[in-house]
Amino acid sequence: MDLLSDLLVLAIETKKPVVLHCRDFGPGEAAGHVLDLINMLDMGDHIFHRHCFMESVSEVQECTRCLSFVVFGISTKLFENTTLQEVTRYVDYSRIVLETDSPYLEDRTMTLIAIAEEVDRLKGIS
Repeated sequence: MDLLSDLLVLAIETKKPVVLHCRDFGPGEAAGHVLDLINMLDMGDHIFHRHCFMESVSEVQECTRCLSFVVFGISTKLFENTTLQEVTRYVDYSRIVLETDSPYLEDRTMTLIAIAEEVDRLKGIS
């Protein structure tokens, strides 16, 4: 958290957006701790990109409540993860960034077009 704090301060000083890959395979507290730190540094108007987002609608709500300029990376995990499908239905298009995260996610042949089509399908748009 100390290193993250230093990096967030650097982002403030340089006016650079922040890409966060916040994953928690434990009790689910990591994102809350990161958001607490962001709030403590008064970064509510800073630009954030939640890379490879895999969390819940409630976390989206908390992030968008605290952060004016946050977008959520939607990846190929969309095809298999029902929670991410719920998030995609909920999140406004203006807060979605399409990602393949290739070559690190399983399906390396997936294209952004396929992800975009799935986003549209989930949102009920042809």
